[in-house]
Amino acid sequence: MVELQELPWNLPTLPERTVGWVIRAGSGEPVTPWLRPGVPYDWKDARLLGKEPGQPVLFFRRDRGRSRWTGWGHVQALAERWRSFGVRTVCARPFDPPLDVIGAPLEERNRSAPEVLWENRALAATLGILRFRDRTPYREVGARDFRLTISDLRQLTRLQPLLREHVSFR
Repeated sequence: MVELQELPWNLPTLPERTVGWVIRAGSGEPVTPWLRPGVPYDWKDARLLGKEPGQPVLFFRRDRGRSRWTGWGHVQALAERWRSFGVRTVCARPFDPPLDVIGAPLEERNRSAPEVLWENRALAATLGILRFRDRTPYREVGARDFRLTISDLRQLTRLQPLLREHVSFR
């Protein structure tokens, strides 16, 4: 039996420590297959690298320029470790209604300071929180899955406090 990990809401910030993943669904994809609680779903184009069974996953979707959190779940057992792509997740709870990803206030966005607060700037740019991706590694641009660090998790809950309330591990 795989032990499910919780998002570490209260841990001290440790640089580069991956605590979970964010998986992005495209606007044209039906949500029913991957948001059914307890039903596994294979993301054939999500990268396998770094994922471990039991790690938490936040799901979001971008529709008509609007990013919304749609649910949370966990990574399931991984088969064929030699492959580069293909991750199986299981949804624990869909958000009904989905939660808007709330960006930083406009005056904060216009300064470059918010960029240094994000370890994974590709995640922040994909969510629509950052405008620029000047130092984003090329493999992150347009990716399906994004690494979530403790620092970035804190940023997400600062910008969208309801996210923490909707993700319960009891």
